[in-house]
Amino acid sequence: MAHTLSSNKLLQSLLILQLTLVFFQLGIRHFLDTTLVRDVCLLLAILVYAFSSRNPVRKDPISSIVWLMIGYGVLLIFIHSLNGSSLISAVTQFRNFFLPLAIVPIYRVVLLEKEFRSKIVKFVFILFAILLVDVYLEFFFQLIGLSRDIFPWYPFQYTHLYRFSTAPDAIPGAVSPEQAPILGIQGWPLNTSATLLGLFAFVYPWLMADNSKLKVMKFQSGSHMTKYLWLIFCAGALLVLQVKTTMIAFVVVILIDAFTRRGKAINSFFAISLVFILVAALTKEFWAGIFEVFSDEFAEGELDYILNPETMRNLFNAFFSGSPIDLLFGADFSHLPNFENLEIRLLVFTLELGIVWLIIFCIIYFRALKLGKRFLRKYSCDSSIDPLFVKGIQLTLISYLIDMLHYANQMYLFNIFFFGVLLSLMSSFIIQNRNAKSISNSSCL
Repeated sequence: MAHTLSSNKLLQSLLILQLTLVFFQLGIRHFLDTTLVRDVCLLLAILVYAFSSRNPVRKDPISSIVWLMIGYGVLLIFIHSLNGSSLISAVTQFRNFFLPLAIVPIYRVVLLEKEFRSKIVKFVFILFAILLVDVYLEFFFQLIGLSRDIFPWYPFQYTHLYRFSTAPDAIPGAVSPEQAPILGIQGWPLNTSATLLGLFAFVYPWLMADNSKLKVMKFQSGSHMTKYLWLIFCAGALLVLQVKTTMIAFVVVILIDAFTRRGKAINSFFAISLVFILVAALTKEFWAGIFEVFSDEFAEGELDYILNPETMRNLFNAFFSGSPIDLLFGADFSHLPNFENLEIRLLVFTLELGIVWLIIFCIIYFRALKLGKRFLRKYSCDSSIDPLFVKGIQLTLISYLIDMLHYANQMYLFNIFFFGVLLSLMSSFIIQNRNAKSISNSSCL
């Protein structure tokens, strides 16, 4: 028993350290350029989990399908190696897109501990606050003309990201470091905005909670109007990053929350709208320039480009230019014209990882959303913090799903690890509910 408790504590520490290293990995790699930065804690956690003695726990619907996904990733190593990819490339693909999901079976039991769940909320809020402050700080540096190279992820990305002309694998039309947009800690506006919104969506239910019994951090205290400042700060940061898909996802998340709070939908909607209108009116000159750039991007006809016949033809040609094996299990289609310009990135991942991957991924996603909906109905009269966890998971999954329809940033860097944490949390609620039913049935005998 004592050995299990000590291994749980070690796993908890490894999870916090893992998320921290992945969150800051680009800055860390400027000083220590090794991709193992994001792997070391997960590999240690796998070893601790494998060698720790614990009572076996039955698989749940989430962990079972995750195991299937991880197994599929192992299968792809062999298939892609046989189809001409180098073994290193195939293993790297597994490490990037499949290995992070090992978080789910490892941490689902550890997250049954309610104290650790609360610690996760506090930790996620700290990451959200750091990212929020960083976006505004980088924006301030840009406004006053100071070099942003002081932030270590800038010089690192200049030589490692293909979007910059100074990178060895720079694409045509890559920007120079002098023209760099606001990158954020995640190293590019698309990644940073998706991460910012994902973290915000998770803590949002706690930010808006009225019941003092549901407060897990000091930031929840204060007047009712103070809560909406977090919405304004987050909306402002997303405007600074100028990622349209994330802005749409932000609005959807806010509206879903406003109209799913029983008896408070109209009040919440009008309160949110009033705060946004008031702040926009008081700071209209400040935001005018950002809105102008934002609207100019729409005017450039990006949507027309995404849906035009040539782009769609390139997409379908990519799907049907390979063998049936390539279609089912994916292949390297990067040699095709305009492959990098296929704007529906979820389909790009499908090309690389296969139709089978898309099917398993959709099953994971919609099973988690369906189970979350079922839990929220069960918890409708519950005064514990469990409904806030489930709602936070649901809102984050929805924000990621909208992002997946275009940029698919969920599959990169911090987001895929956080996606694993969300699934692990949902898995722990299934186990908790199963245990509660077991105790209830025993008490009736």
